[in-house]
Amino acid sequence: MQVACTATVALTVFSCSQDEFEMTNGKGNTTIMATFEGAGGNTRTTVNDLYQIVWQSTDALALFCTDYSKTTLNYQSGVGTTSATFTGSVESGKTASFSIYPDQSDMSVTNNALTMTLPATLKKYAGSSNGPMYAKVTDAGNLSALSFKHMAALIKLTVNKIPADATTFKITASNNIAGTCTADLSAEYPVLTIKDERASKTITATFDASSSTTSRSFYIPLPIGTYQFITAELTNGSDKVYFTKTLNDKTLNRRDLLEVPALDCVTVEATTPTALNEALADSSNLPQTAPEKKTTTDIAITGEFATAEQSTGIEIPVVKNSDINLAFNSVPGTSNGALQLTDKNKESQTDPAEIATNKVSLAIPEVSDGGTSAPSVAIDMPRTTVTLSAVGATSTYNEVTVTTAKQTLVVNAGVTVKKLIIKGGNVEIYGTVEELVRDGSNSATVDVASFGAANIKAVTNPENFKLTSTWDGISQVEATNGNIYTAAQLAFYQSKTAPNDVNYKSLPVTLTAETTTLYADVDLADKPWLGMVINGKIFEGKSHTIKNLNMSQYIMNQQETKYTPQACIGLFAVVYGAATIKDITLDKVTIRPDASVSPKWVGALVGYSRGNVTKYENCIAKNVEIFTHGAASYRVGGLIGYIEADGAAANTATATLKGCKVEKASIAASFGYGGLVGSMYDSVTFEDCSTKNITLSLNGECDNTYGYVSGFIGDIANSGTKARTVIIKNCTTDALTNETALKVPMGGCKWCGIVEPESVPNFTIKVTENSGTEKTLVAGTDFNIVNNIPWDGSCAFEPKCENNIYAITAPSELAWIAKQVEKNNTFEGKTIQLSNDLDMGNKSWKPIGDNSAHKTINMDKQEAEYVKTVKYFKGTFDGNNKTISNLTVNHKYPGAGLLGNVQNAVVKNLNVTNATINGSSKWTAIVIGFSNGSLTVENVKVSNSEINMESDTDGAVKLAGIVSYMNGNNTEDIHLKGCSVSDFTINGGSYNIAGLAGYIIKAKSFIIENCQTSNITLKVSDAKYVNKVNYSSPFLGCFGVTASKNSAVFKNNTVSGTYTYNGSTVNLSSFTISDAGKANDSNYSSFVCAPLFGDCDATSMDITINDNVYAYSNGKYIQKQD
Repeated sequence: MQVACTATVALTVFSCSQDEFEMTNGKGNTTIMATFEGAGGNTRTTVNDLYQIVWQSTDALALFCTDYSKTTLNYQSGVGTTSATFTGSVESGKTASFSIYPDQSDMSVTNNALTMTLPATLKKYAGSSNGPMYAKVTDAGNLSALSFKHMAALIKLTVNKIPADATTFKITASNNIAGTCTADLSAEYPVLTIKDERASKTITATFDASSSTTSRSFYIPLPIGTYQFITAELTNGSDKVYFTKTLNDKTLNRRDLLEVPALDCVTVEATTPTALNEALADSSNLPQTAPEKKTTTDIAITGEFATAEQSTGIEIPVVKNSDINLAFNSVPGTSNGALQLTDKNKESQTDPAEIATNKVSLAIPEVSDGGTSAPSVAIDMPRTTVTLSAVGATSTYNEVTVTTAKQTLVVNAGVTVKKLIIKGGNVEIYGTVEELVRDGSNSATVDVASFGAANIKAVTNPENFKLTSTWDGISQVEATNGNIYTAAQLAFYQSKTAPNDVNYKSLPVTLTAETTTLYADVDLADKPWLGMVINGKIFEGKSHTIKNLNMSQYIMNQQETKYTPQACIGLFAVVYGAATIKDITLDKVTIRPDASVSPKWVGALVGYSRGNVTKYENCIAKNVEIFTHGAASYRVGGLIGYIEADGAAANTATATLKGCKVEKASIAASFGYGGLVGSMYDSVTFEDCSTKNITLSLNGECDNTYGYVSGFIGDIANSGTKARTVIIKNCTTDALTNETALKVPMGGCKWCGIVEPESVPNFTIKVTENSGTEKTLVAGTDFNIVNNIPWDGSCAFEPKCENNIYAITAPSELAWIAKQVEKNNTFEGKTIQLSNDLDMGNKSWKPIGDNSAHKTINMDKQEAEYVKTVKYFKGTFDGNNKTISNLTVNHKYPGAGLLGNVQNAVVKNLNVTNATINGSSKWTAIVIGFSNGSLTVENVKVSNSEINMESDTDGAVKLAGIVSYMNGNNTEDIHLKGCSVSDFTINGGSYNIAGLAGYIIKAKSFIIENCQTSNITLKVSDAKYVNKVNYSSPFLGCFGVTASKNSAVFKNNTVSGTYTYNGSTVNLSSFTISDAGKANDSNYSSFVCAPLFGDCDATSMDITINDNVYAYSNGKYIQKQD
């Protein structure tokens, strides 16, 4: 089947990733239109000046069908444009699936895995990009357009004044860049990855020598990744190098274009500085005054160059917009004196300039005798950035004495300097400096920044330097004598494998020097870090900072344990023995293990500390974020995860922490976690330590009742029966008594969390605060307690459940119950039991058993529908004599309260205080809005609370303190026993509003006994049933007929305190009765049975009040006479 189609390459513009010393390129989004076609294995696109991919007549696409069979689509039209047409044949009955550019004869796809080649040799190169791309077929029936996506990055370099005998362009990189590649085509953006076998770190493009071609552009695709170096060279294929350019520490992402600005090539035959100076003074070779546009001139120096005694320096014209690369084809001889580079135009300036005028690089080949004949160089260029580079992959310099601009001397990757002496300026190092010295004439602190695989072996008087280093996430270089000057040297001491299947005592040690000393501030750049291991040695941080530390991989897979085996995350995964860690600051630490694992023993500095008399001095962690997953993720600390002894004697310190701090840390774990230390056994001494701005959160999977958390030490326990003493001296920590600091269900303590109960008798915890007074903490008072932390308004954690009893330790767990009822979990047959007092924090509470569907209910039919569709709580709510405080409900629909809607429920032993319900509809109460079926409310108390109702056309009816509306459906009993409401106000309402309950109807029987109300205020805002004062009272609003017509019992109930009724807004009477128990009919229009209820809708049943029976007669209930 013949096909012709248009292939649209979307997102094909490469974002430009620049060498920071080079000019900026244009950027933008370009869409490339094309169509299928292909012409074998040498197909390629090219790139125009707008960074658009344009097609060539030799281009071809590979079209794959769903069975992975391949068809080549050949070019038809559109050369040199961003839109071209391709044609080819697809076997009848097959369905096109995706397309790959460029077509290659040996490419294949198996199970969505593409295999193709990034060639190491490009013959007859004519400026093509060869940039591999992928397009998915979205409509197999219409192949008129394909959207291509890049699978690699691209490097571009343009050479002007190209020598006539130049034939070879070569890219050499620190990584493999050519060979067999694979890509996962199921990914959203497939990328090519080089296989290791037969891979190459070099790509060579060859072309014919030509005197007529004066400019060439080279576009070479490169795999994504971080490169320590990328070096480009132009040669004649044998003995001449026309330029060499090295880019250091580059990270390439998919569709990045790494552009090296255009170079002008000049070849100079010179063997002495004098001869070279003559060539450099020639304006046809090199600008002598500042050109208008930025230029880079590459001077290739041929001949056997050597210095002479008393020779002059190489005089380089230093002018703006003129950068110069000097490349020697042979190693300069300097036996008669150092090779001197001088500023021809510097005049009287000797001090390093703040801003460099231009850039000069010096490149030499590698010596063949192991460095013995390496040249010495003296650089005196105080207005210039100078780079020491290599012709080829490596080069060696002997002694280099240098003055540059403050920005700066650069030692390229692959370059080794045996001794570097800084007379002026600063330094950037990507290669190796064996000895770094500040010249005696230089009194300024020298800034030394290193990157990637930089290696500084020795520094004379490190205090003369300010060393900083940034890691590339790959490089590791062993330090000399344990002296760490670069990030790569620090990275060398990481664990080599992870996880290690060992027992807790046997993790392989990585720091072996007696003292390992850090001399640099290190930026780990958020690259994955595998924790170090030290045993009995010293790590001296010299007050330096390690920042951007990112850890997710646990180092130990603990054997011989009945607990979780995944363990040990930290800068130091494990510290064994009598080790000392001192004078180190960690800034911006992120620990986020994968959600599939649940590691224990986690800390920013140390995961697991095991030893006797381990010392931590002046160790600081700032801006720490730790989020672990799973119920088994415990013993997690802002600084140290877990401290344990190794057979310490009674009352002997396992570890001492002095001057250690954690500032601004957010920690989420399961249990046993704290701001400074997660958990510890045995004796530990803390002195002058502090935590500040600590936020502790539950990761949502805690199996423990309390959580063992605090802002200082998560928990303390005793390993065995030996007496242990914890000393906390001159330390400070936050008390963690507010919701922003502590977001865990169980609350937290100030100094330490829960000590395991069996350990308490053997433990003494002493605290000496700044006042100097020592205090021994008391179990149950100063530790082993749980603070009541207010709810934050959003957290919802699943509580612990045993034997169908949900233990509620915090508001967030009660919020989880509410969310579950909203998901139709009724908790029928289950008990919700409070374990602690709950502070709801005056955050907006959504009722348990919520109604948001029925905005209004106009009785009968709509009420019947409401009963069928509303979401009910059907279990037992046992307050366990605890108190819920600061409850706020903002609910405009019927059925509002702590529990909005219940059915056949029991609510008991609960105190509610300082509650506010803001609504505008009926069936609203502090505790229960609407009850359907049976209801038992026993020993429930409401105090200091209010209901505020806005105007509502539906009528704000049946409002009360305990329960609003109860409907027994003529088959169920309703009992209210031992309940009370005090200091309660209803602001706005219609009728059936009261202190205790609003309305009872259709009960099989109802009993209200031993209940009381006091100090009730009712304010009416909607006048109905004026002659009944809206069926309201300080106790019960109204009740209707029971199923048996004689089962309404009021027994031992009291009404006391003041009773205020305000009907002035609707022209009703207003009054205040100082003793509500004395209210009688004279206070109302036609009140009956005052003060217990406002009215009764029943007329054919008896009512029992305190063993007296009342019967209806002449519109009122009157006591029956014996």
